[in-house]
Amino acid sequence: MPADKRDEAYRGVIDQLVAYHLIAQEARSRKLAATEADVDARLTQIKQSFPNEDAFKQGIAAQGLTVENLRTQTRSSLEVSKFIDNEVNAKIVVADAEVGTFYQQNLDRFKQGETVHASHILIGVPQNAPPAQKAEAKTRAQAALNKVIEKRAPRTASLEEVGGQIKQFLEQGQREKKLDDFVTQAKSKSKIEILV
Repeated sequence: MPADKRDEAYRGVIDQLVAYHLIAQEARSRKLAATEADVDARLTQIKQSFPNEDAFKQGIAAQGLTVENLRTQTRSSLEVSKFIDNEVNAKIVVADAEVGTFYQQNLDRFKQGETVHASHILIGVPQNAPPAQKAEAKTRAQAALNKVIEKRAPRTASLEEVGGQIKQFLEQGQREKKLDDFVTQAKSKSKIEILV
Protein backbone atom coordinates (compact mmCIF):
# COMPACT_ATOMS: atom_id res chain seq x y z
CA MET A 1 0.00 0.00 0.00
CA PRO A 2 1.43 3.44 -0.92
CA ALA A 3 2.55 5.54 2.06
CA ASP A 4 -0.10 8.24 1.56
CA LYS A 5 -2.89 5.64 1.35
CA ARG A 6 -1.50 3.81 4.39
CA ASP A 7 -1.52 7.01 6.45
CA GLU A 8 -5.09 7.70 5.34
CA ALA A 9 -6.14 4.16 6.36
CA TYR A 10 -4.42 4.52 9.76
CA ARG A 11 -6.16 7.84 10.32
CA GLY A 12 -9.53 6.27 9.49
CA VAL A 13 -8.96 3.42 11.95
CA ILE A 14 -7.82 5.83 14.67
CA ASP A 15 -10.88 8.04 14.10
CA GLN A 16 -13.15 4.99 14.45
CA LEU A 17 -11.41 3.91 17.67
CA VAL A 18 -11.68 7.41 19.13
CA ALA A 19 -15.40 7.54 18.24
CA TYR A 20 -15.95 4.08 19.73
CA HIS A 21 -14.32 5.01 23.04
CA LEU A 22 -16.08 8.37 23.23
CA ILE A 23 -19.44 6.61 22.81
CA ALA A 24 -18.55 3.99 25.45
CA GLN A 25 -17.49 6.78 27.85
CA GLU A 26 -20.73 8.66 27.24
CA ALA A 27 -22.75 5.47 27.78
CA ARG A 28 -21.19 5.02 31.21
CA SER A 29 -21.80 8.67 32.14
CA ARG A 30 -25.48 8.23 31.19
CA LYS A 31 -25.75 5.15 33.41
CA LEU A 32 -25.91 2.79 30.43
CA ALA A 33 -23.01 0.71 31.72
CA ALA A 34 -23.09 -3.02 31.01
CA THR A 35 -23.80 -5.23 34.02
CA GLU A 36 -21.66 -8.22 34.94
CA ALA A 37 -24.61 -10.43 33.96
CA ASP A 38 -24.69 -8.81 30.49
CA VAL A 39 -20.96 -9.39 30.05
CA ASP A 40 -21.20 -13.00 31.29
CA ALA A 41 -24.07 -13.73 28.89
CA ARG A 42 -22.15 -12.34 25.91
CA LEU A 43 -18.99 -14.26 26.85
CA THR A 44 -21.05 -17.44 27.10
CA GLN A 45 -22.31 -16.82 23.55
CA ILE A 46 -18.73 -16.33 22.34
CA LYS A 47 -17.57 -19.51 24.09
CA GLN A 48 -20.35 -21.52 22.44
CA SER A 49 -18.75 -20.91 19.06
CA PHE A 50 -15.75 -22.97 20.21
CA PRO A 51 -15.78 -26.75 20.77
CA ASN A 52 -14.42 -26.49 24.33
CA GLU A 53 -12.80 -24.18 26.92
CA ASP A 54 -9.24 -24.90 25.74
CA ALA A 55 -10.12 -24.07 22.14
CA PHE A 56 -11.74 -20.83 23.36
CA LYS A 57 -8.60 -19.79 25.26
CA GLN A 58 -6.36 -20.73 22.33
CA GLY A 59 -8.60 -18.79 19.94
CA ILE A 60 -8.47 -15.57 21.94
CA ALA A 61 -4.75 -16.02 22.65
CA ALA A 62 -4.17 -16.22 18.88
CA GLN A 63 -5.68 -12.72 18.68
CA GLY A 64 -3.35 -11.46 21.41
CA LEU A 65 -6.10 -11.41 24.06
CA THR A 66 -6.59 -12.78 27.52
CA VAL A 67 -9.98 -13.63 28.99
CA GLU A 68 -9.78 -10.39 31.00
CA ASN A 69 -8.98 -8.34 27.85
CA LEU A 70 -11.92 -9.95 26.09
CA ARG A 71 -14.13 -9.19 29.08
CA THR A 72 -13.13 -5.50 28.93
CA GLN A 73 -13.74 -5.34 25.17
CA THR A 74 -17.09 -7.07 25.56
CA ARG A 75 -18.18 -4.60 28.23
CA SER A 76 -17.29 -1.64 25.98
CA SER A 77 -19.06 -3.21 23.02
CA LEU A 78 -22.25 -3.71 25.06
CA GLU A 79 -22.09 -0.14 26.34
CA VAL A 80 -21.70 1.24 22.81
CA SER A 81 -24.68 -0.87 21.68
CA LYS A 82 -26.79 0.38 24.60
CA PHE A 83 -25.94 3.99 23.80
CA ILE A 84 -26.80 3.56 20.12
CA ASP A 85 -30.08 1.80 20.96
CA ASN A 86 -31.20 4.33 23.59
CA GLU A 87 -29.80 7.59 22.27
CA VAL A 88 -29.84 7.06 18.51
CA ASN A 89 -32.11 4.24 17.30
CA ALA A 90 -34.93 5.10 19.71
CA LYS A 91 -34.98 8.67 18.40
CA ILE A 92 -35.08 7.88 14.68
CA VAL A 93 -38.41 8.72 13.07
CA VAL A 94 -39.12 8.46 9.35
CA ALA A 95 -42.63 9.59 8.46
CA ASP A 96 -44.58 8.06 5.58
CA ALA A 97 -44.55 11.48 3.93
CA GLU A 98 -40.72 11.43 3.86
CA VAL A 99 -40.77 8.01 2.22
CA GLY A 100 -43.25 9.25 -0.40
CA THR A 101 -41.22 12.39 -1.08
CA PHE A 102 -38.01 10.39 -1.51
CA TYR A 103 -39.80 8.01 -3.90
CA GLN A 104 -41.17 10.86 -6.05
CA GLN A 105 -37.80 12.65 -6.15
CA ASN A 106 -35.89 9.49 -7.10
CA LEU A 107 -38.21 7.69 -9.52
CA ASP A 108 -35.30 6.86 -11.84
CA ARG A 109 -33.85 4.63 -9.13
CA PHE A 110 -36.93 2.44 -9.24
CA LYS A 111 -37.18 1.92 -12.99
CA GLN A 112 -36.80 -1.68 -14.12
CA GLY A 113 -36.02 -2.83 -17.64
CA GLU A 114 -37.77 -5.74 -19.33
CA THR A 115 -37.41 -8.84 -17.20
CA VAL A 116 -37.74 -12.46 -18.13
CA HIS A 117 -38.55 -15.21 -15.67
CA ALA A 118 -37.18 -18.50 -16.97
CA SER A 119 -36.64 -21.92 -15.47
CA HIS A 120 -34.25 -24.75 -16.18
CA ILE A 121 -36.19 -27.79 -17.24
CA LEU A 122 -34.38 -31.07 -17.10
CA ILE A 123 -35.92 -34.15 -18.58
CA GLY A 124 -33.60 -37.09 -18.26
CA VAL A 125 -32.94 -39.60 -21.02
CA PRO A 126 -30.44 -42.46 -20.97
CA GLN A 127 -27.04 -41.63 -22.47
CA ASN A 128 -27.48 -44.17 -25.28
CA ALA A 129 -31.17 -43.38 -25.94
CA PRO A 130 -32.37 -43.72 -29.54
CA PRO A 131 -32.92 -40.46 -31.50
CA ALA A 132 -36.71 -40.82 -31.30
CA GLN A 133 -36.60 -40.87 -27.46
CA LYS A 134 -34.31 -37.82 -27.40
CA ALA A 135 -36.64 -35.95 -29.77
CA GLU A 136 -39.64 -36.80 -27.58
CA ALA A 137 -37.82 -35.52 -24.45
CA LYS A 138 -36.91 -32.30 -26.26
CA THR A 139 -40.54 -31.76 -27.32
CA ARG A 140 -41.74 -32.28 -23.74
CA ALA A 141 -39.13 -29.85 -22.41
CA GLN A 142 -40.08 -27.19 -24.98
CA ALA A 143 -43.77 -27.55 -24.13
CA ALA A 144 -43.05 -27.15 -20.43
CA LEU A 145 -40.80 -24.17 -21.08
CA ASN A 146 -43.59 -22.35 -22.98
CA LYS A 147 -45.85 -22.56 -19.69
CA VAL A 148 -43.11 -21.20 -17.30
CA ILE A 149 -41.45 -18.28 -19.12
CA GLU A 150 -42.89 -14.87 -18.24
CA LYS A 151 -41.83 -11.58 -19.80
CA ARG A 152 -42.44 -8.32 -17.98
CA ALA A 153 -42.40 -5.01 -19.80
CA PRO A 154 -40.24 -2.14 -18.51
CA ARG A 155 -41.88 -0.58 -15.46
CA THR A 156 -41.33 1.56 -12.39
CA ALA A 157 -41.61 -0.30 -9.08
CA SER A 158 -44.51 1.02 -7.02
CA LEU A 159 -44.14 2.85 -3.71
CA GLU A 160 -45.79 -0.13 -2.01
CA GLU A 161 -43.06 -2.44 -3.36
CA VAL A 162 -40.08 -0.29 -2.37
CA GLY A 163 -41.42 1.73 0.58
CA GLY A 164 -39.87 -0.58 3.18
CA GLN A 165 -36.43 -0.34 1.57
CA ILE A 166 -36.71 3.45 1.32
CA LYS A 167 -37.65 3.68 5.00
CA GLN A 168 -34.63 1.57 6.00
CA PHE A 169 -32.38 3.72 3.81
CA LEU A 170 -33.66 6.95 5.38
CA GLU A 171 -33.39 5.49 8.90
CA GLN A 172 -29.76 4.51 8.21
CA GLY A 173 -29.04 8.05 7.00
CA GLN A 174 -30.52 9.50 10.20
CA ARG A 175 -28.58 6.99 12.31
CA GLU A 176 -25.27 7.92 10.69
CA LYS A 177 -25.95 11.66 10.99
CA LYS A 178 -26.93 11.45 14.67
CA LEU A 179 -23.80 9.41 15.47
CA ASP A 180 -21.55 11.76 13.46
CA ASP A 181 -23.07 14.78 15.21
CA PHE A 182 -22.57 13.20 18.63
CA VAL A 183 -18.94 12.21 17.91
CA THR A 184 -18.11 15.68 16.52
CA GLN A 185 -19.62 17.32 19.61
CA ALA A 186 -17.90 14.88 22.00
CA LYS A 187 -14.53 15.43 20.31
CA SER A 188 -14.89 19.19 20.68
CA LYS A 189 -15.35 18.76 24.47
CA SER A 190 -12.59 16.20 24.95
CA LYS A 191 -8.83 16.37 25.02
CA ILE A 192 -7.63 13.86 22.45
CA GLU A 193 -3.95 13.32 21.72
CA ILE A 194 -2.93 11.09 18.84
CA LEU A 195 0.70 10.08 19.30
CA VAL A 196 1.33 8.21 16.05
